[in-house]
Formats: sequence, C-alpha cells, structure tokens
Amino acid sequence: MKGLLRNLLLSLAALLVCASLVEAFFRVLARSRRGPSAEATGPTAEHYRFNGYHPLLGYDGLPNVRGRFHGQTVTHNSKGNRGDEVGFEKPAGVKRVVVVGDSQAWGYGVGDDETIPAQLSRRLNEGGAARYQVLNLGVGGYGTDQAFLKYLVQGRRYAPDVVVLTVFKNDPVENARTVAWGVEKPRFYLDAGRLCLGNVPPARAPGWPNNRLLADREPSLRIPGTSIDLVQSATAQFFLRREWLPSLLAKGDSDLGVVRRYVGCVANRDAYAGDGLEILGRLVGELKRITASEGARLVLLLVPKAKEQEDPAMPAYYDPLTAGFRAQGVPFVDLRRHLGGQGPAAFLPNDPHLSAAGSRVAAEALSDCLVKGQPACD
Repeated sequence: MKGLLRNLLLSLAALLVCASLVEAFFRVLARSRRGPSAEATGPTAEHYRFNGYHPLLGYDGLPNVRGRFHGQTVTHNSKGNRGDEVGFEKPAGVKRVVVVGDSQAWGYGVGDDETIPAQLSRRLNEGGAARYQVLNLGVGGYGTDQAFLKYLVQGRRYAPDVVVLTVFKNDPVENARTVAWGVEKPRFYLDAGRLCLGNVPPARAPGWPNNRLLADREPSLRIPGTSIDLVQSATAQFFLRREWLPSLLAKGDSDLGVVRRYVGCVANRDAYAGDGLEILGRLVGELKRITASEGARLVLLLVPKAKEQEDPAMPAYYDPLTAGFRAQGVPFVDLRRHLGGQGPAAFLPNDPHLSAAGSRVAAEALSDCLVKGQPACD
C-alpha cells in the first residue's frame, strides 16, 4: 500500500514537473511573439456581437447569430454571412451574384430584407421563377483588402456569375492601415510596383471571444476552491489564440494556401508602403483578372459620401479612379447619379450609411447594370 502511494505521488510530481516545463516553454515563446499594436484596443460592440477573430481576415462574421442592431434584425447564416442559407454548389439554371464589401453591403442600420443584396435579389427575380441567387458576403468595417481576401477564400467557392464589390469612403483609409476599428487586419502594400500582402496573421487584439462560436463570453477552466484559471495559462492561450494555425494554413486547401495561389507575394514587414487609394485601384484590377479567369464578371458599386451627394459640384473621393476602371473594362454604378431624387432620405439620419430607400435605389441601379449590360452601367 505504501509502495502504491509512493508511486502515485512520484507520478503526480512528474506530471507537475512536465506541466511546469511546458508552461515555461510557452511563456518564453509568448515573450518573443509579436503582440497586437497599441492601437488595437479591441473590437467595438458591433463587431463583438456579430464578428469574431479570424487568422487571415482579422475578423469575420460569426455563424448562426441573430440580434437587434440600430432597431433592426440582423441574422447570420451558418457561414457567418447575412442572408439565407446557401450551399457552395450552384443549382442548375441559376445565376449567382456574390456581393462583397463593408457595412454598405452588409446592411448597417437596415433590416435583413432591406440590405442591398436582399433588394437586388427581389429585383432580379421579379415576375417569375427564381433565376438568380444573390449572396451577401459584406462585413462591417472591411476595407477593400479584406473584401478581396474574403472573395478568394469564400466567395469564389460559390461559382458566381457576377461579383459586386461595394466601394465606400472608408476603404482608402483602411487599405493603408494594419489596425482599423480597434483590431488588427491584413495590409496590402507595394514592393517595387508589385502588390504584396503583409500583416498576416493579424495579431489578436484583446476582447475577441476566444472561440468564434461564443460571442457572449470567454471560456474558463477554474480550479475549484482557488482563483487559478487554467485558461489563462500561456499553454492554453497559445492554442486558444490559434497561433498554431498559420503554419497549417500554408498547407492544402486552406485560407492562406488559397491566397498564395492568387497573390504571389506574401511577406510581413515592419512598415508598409502604398497609398490606400492606389491599393484600392490595384485590388480592383486583380479582382477583375481573377473573376474573368473563372468566368465571372466584376461590377463595382461606388457609394458617395452624403455631402458629395448633397453638392454635385463636389468631387467624389473615387473620382480619381473611375478613368482607370473604364480603361480596365470594369463596369461600375456611380450611385451619385441615381440618388438625386432621394435627397437626405437616401442615408440614415446623421449617418453616412444608406437607408432602406437608398439601398433600394442601389439595388435597382445594379439590377439594370447586370441585366442590360454595359450601356446601363455608368
């Protein structure tokens, strides 16, 4: 009996020594790991409720969530996107439209059935059996860079016939940053004229749920009768932060593996060069090339600032790019030309986002562009 007790104690001591050595290893590893930028203070309430940390995109929509936002119902499907459940396989005889972009596409401040993609779907399918499926892959706060990457890792899997990229005033600003809305994000930059991707994986800012499926609480593994929470150990944090994923992402059919097939230059740097507006133009050109190679058509939706809409003489932030879009053969809808009759009602009160009425005008203009072709675009 004494021998058995002695062996149990020795085994327990050995386990404690091993656990201590493992914890010490991960503590040393944590010191050498780049932490989030001091600007990455954590996600806003909107992002925390509907999004979760993503090791490539910075963040992405949480799956299967439903809540109220600005008095409107927001519903995400199992893939974390706003809208109906849609599988990757495209039904025969159906044309698919994939909409990517930021909060204008996602539908900030409007109901599930009032977003641009939802209203575009109704418009395209008026008068008979459904011929179109419109998928909303917009995520609030995304720059052009994140929208581009989300198309590569998810949007193209839907085999779209048309890809709509929404462009909004925050895109040039966010394209030039590694931190936006309190969290880190990927950053495209120029290296001797070559478009490269950096800041991947984005460091995890404080405040994200450790598990993307748990949007309302952090996990805990507290030892009964003590204040010790094993989840806070360096070992647990290493795996919960998913910092082991980047090495796996480069293998097989994974997010970063897919991106590397389309973006030949992926390398992190201490500083990144490239104007955000120039990056926007370059990403549009790359998206045009990729979509065309896979049999899809790219269309841009250019959303003006409210003050640009109020004063037609004021140049729009995207004006320097439209000549380049035309030269590349990229059709676009300049929403400024279509919102004239709406006045202030096109936008939410004291807010730059399109209202349900403004979203309807955008859907109508996009529908004409998609169905009638280039002459109906701007």
